[in-house]
Amino acid sequence: MKFVKEQNGNVRVTDDTGDNIILIQNIGTRVQSENTGDFISLTQNGFEIFRFATVDIIATQILPAAETPFAGTTSDLIQILTDGFFIISTGGGGGGGEVNTASNVGSGIGLFKQKSGVDLQFKSILAGSNVTITAGTDEITINSLSGGDMLQSVYDPTGVAADCFDKANEIGIEQITGSIITPPILTATANNYNPTGFATANMIRQDIDSNNRSISGFVAPAVGVNRIIYINNINGTGNDLRFLNNSVLSLPENRILLRDNANKTIKDNETAAFWYDHTSQRWRPLNRVG
Repeated sequence: MKFVKEQNGNVRVTDDTGDNIILIQNIGTRVQSENTGDFISLTQNGFEIFRFATVDIIATQILPAAETPFAGTTSDLIQILTDGFFIISTGGGGGGGEVNTASNVGSGIGLFKQKSGVDLQFKSILAGSNVTITAGTDEITINSLSGGDMLQSVYDPTGVAADCFDKANEIGIEQITGSIITPPILTATANNYNPTGFATANMIRQDIDSNNRSISGFVAPAVGVNRIIYINNINGTGNDLRFLNNSVLSLPENRILLRDNANKTIKDNETAAFWYDHTSQRWRPLNRVG
């Protein structure tokens, strides 16, 4: 590698084979010594434009002197360049570089906050209720300490039909996580069924005063809430509790779709389970009803 200062003040840098000629303006060009003492980087206007190892330098030529073979140390080379045509900037680290920043991508909550000088500052992750955070060598693991219930869980408002319990693969003991209520005895057909406490109940104990008292629909849950309800006929005298299929007596979004598109009944001490299908906006049986 050769360094040649030309009459016009520019510096020509040529590699060992004579290729890759680089012209560098004399004004504003600096040589910076690395901490290791093994490398020199040329920077201009704060950006590194060339880097080389001391052992790569085979000759220097500072006009009007003749070409001189180079066999010195890093300090020797810096002194030669300083005397000839460079302004020296000493200190640790490499040459200048791009002014970088960071950003968050996607639609979620980002972790990057800001850049302060050369410091990229990120937000911390805190564990909320029933959540643990474990930092590993390469990953951060977030775990839930307890399972949620379907009444409060919000999954995918645009495809909630696929988010109900996977009954075929559930493990452990299934528990009733919502409240259990016993509404007043039904003495007439219940349309848009919504007794006190229904909004937070999972199990409903319903009595009736005569055979085939009916329910034509249940009040629908909010969008995104995948709800399952259980209703038990607690009548002890043999009266059946009847559910009406897609009945016009209830609002469309509160209606029930039943097997065979027909009304179905449960006998006393039987339980019917229903889940809400947000796609069709109807209640559907979770078990065989009738």
